[in-house]
Amino acid sequence: MTEDPPTIRSPILRNRSLFFRGRQGRVRLAAISGVVALVALAAFALAVTVGSGSVVVRGVQFQLIEGTTTQGFPWIYPSLTNDTTGFPISVPSGHTFTVTLLVINDDNVNHTLVSAEAAGSFAVTGVDPNLPIGVEGHDDGTLFFTIQVPNANLGSTMAFVTLMIE
Repeated sequence: MTEDPPTIRSPILRNRSLFFRGRQGRVRLAAISGVVALVALAAFALAVTVGSGSVVVRGVQFQLIEGTTTQGFPWIYPSLTNDTTGFPISVPSGHTFTVTLLVINDDNVNHTLVSAEAAGSFAVTGVDPNLPIGVEGHDDGTLFFTIQVPNANLGSTMAFVTLMIE
């Protein structure tokens, strides 16, 4: 005597098993598997893009690329400075922080602050007021830099920003 195969009594489970039978069922199963794989891949890509951990920023070094006055002094003071006031700070990977720089035009003619660029995997995402901006002779002004940290855990590091002046 042969034994009857087990039967599925629940109408929900019985309908689900019919859903995957035959050629159309295999196509449905492949489509569902593909969607699940795409969702898993997207979640992995998002985790890699956002990064994990944080970056400890010990300070920001500003270097001004500029000419000199007739007396041989740089146009804008300071031409090289390390800002460590309020540092170190811990910034989540991929996020931004803001730092200020006071610039003083020691020349008797106007000069233009043209652009700002961060070195390495840091990025200057904004400067307030927007560049380019003029600084009158023997005048000063404060710039606010928004700097994005990398999407990687670099541990403890300095950010380096170069400011071009004409």
